[in-house]
Amino acid sequence: MTETGKGSFRGVPFLIAREQRERGGRHIAKREYPLREAGGADDIAPKIPEFTFTVCLVGKTAQQQRARLREALYAPGKGELSHPDFGTLNVLIDTFDCRYSADELDYVEFTITVIPAESSTAPEASKDTASTVSLQSKSTLDTLFDTLGDAWAFASTSLHDVQAVIDTVTDKIGAIESAITGLGVGHDISSFMGSLAAMRGNVSSLITTPARMATAFAGIFSGLRAMTQFPALALKAKAGINTAERGSSNNAAARQQQAETAMQIYRTCDTLTQTLTRQARQQVVDGVQPATITGIRQLSQTLINATAIVRVQMASELLTAAIDRVSAQHSENVPQNGLSSSAPVADSGWSSITAPLLESTGDIDVVSRDIGDTLDQCVINTSDLGQTACAMQLKRLRLALIDDMNTRGLNLPASQQFSLRRTEPALVTLYRRTGHARAWQRFVRRNGIRHPAFVPGGSQVEILDGE
Repeated sequence: MTETGKGSFRGVPFLIAREQRERGGRHIAKREYPLREAGGADDIAPKIPEFTFTVCLVGKTAQQQRARLREALYAPGKGELSHPDFGTLNVLIDTFDCRYSADELDYVEFTITVIPAESSTAPEASKDTASTVSLQSKSTLDTLFDTLGDAWAFASTSLHDVQAVIDTVTDKIGAIESAITGLGVGHDISSFMGSLAAMRGNVSSLITTPARMATAFAGIFSGLRAMTQFPALALKAKAGINTAERGSSNNAAARQQQAETAMQIYRTCDTLTQTLTRQARQQVVDGVQPATITGIRQLSQTLINATAIVRVQMASELLTAAIDRVSAQHSENVPQNGLSSSAPVADSGWSSITAPLLESTGDIDVVSRDIGDTLDQCVINTSDLGQTACAMQLKRLRLALIDDMNTRGLNLPASQQFSLRRTEPALVTLYRRTGHARAWQRFVRRNGIRHPAFVPGGSQVEILDGE
């Protein structure tokens, strides 16, 4: 036996003896085919290196040292190996052999195979929660109107029932038309208004052909849901720029226009939900047959559910826009030539009417709770109508939205609230807290300050982190 040096593992010392081996190489995939002379090989990846070495323990305390080294080798996880040839490195124990004889208890020998421990792990698959919400909302919307077309069965000969159904469908069309009219300020909604006018003039035929009626309503809500993807419909779109360029991810103006459109549709759906809910609550069904009442309730609830689905899609798109604004703000705040931007990026391009819905993690909580409560009520009402499949789809959509908000909402800044000790201008208040007043417009808007020069003492105000 020839001792070549000293080493240790997890602080347990030993002597290096006999041979030391290192194994490595590359993973090679061989391509061999039966009854063919051709073939080859491909280099896939490197093999993990392995080190095999023999150590010994000598002296009167060899057995005690053996117990300590054995315990260290059995310990889980990586440990620090100090080796005269391999150096100091963290390793994992693959195998070890312990040998000693009864006539030579003062000498113990170990053969140990170790593998270097890597601190980096395999990358975790990230979930595209925004795409999940988009796919789930489309699937749920299709299921809703397919169910309406299958479940609607109006075959009453009662003139009272016929008039009740016609009035109900007409009221729903009118509510949708009134809500969408507000979008005409900044968008071309002629196709929507044309479809609604055609439906209004053909109500008596629609109520007897459920598939046509369901398809007509589905087209309206599908168009609203996809409206942000067609910037050419925006009347504010700049002339001379083609659709492909406006839709590219590098075009800030196009993204801004999409965000404003999503905000307007979100508020339109909020108003439409209130109108449809009020109509359903005030519906007069005296003298109407039970089957007709069920059909009326199904139509009302389907439209309320569809409005909530479009609202969910808009909330997810607004979250995407909010994250883009935060990223742009961080890049703009990087000083260039010693000067930093003085314009508040988060508010650039936003009018006071279409202020951002999501700007902080607190906004995420409020919107998630609001839409979550709405979807919960939709699930309950849909289940009461016996439409279990639709209710489960709505429940899955709610879970997808909450997951999206909680996952991507972490990219938004937090906020802090405090009370003013004295009356002072908004710029002074913001400067005291942040050291600058570049985002004073957003500060004034979020806190509802009527006059930026006078913020009353004792008022509760909110400031976003990094504002």
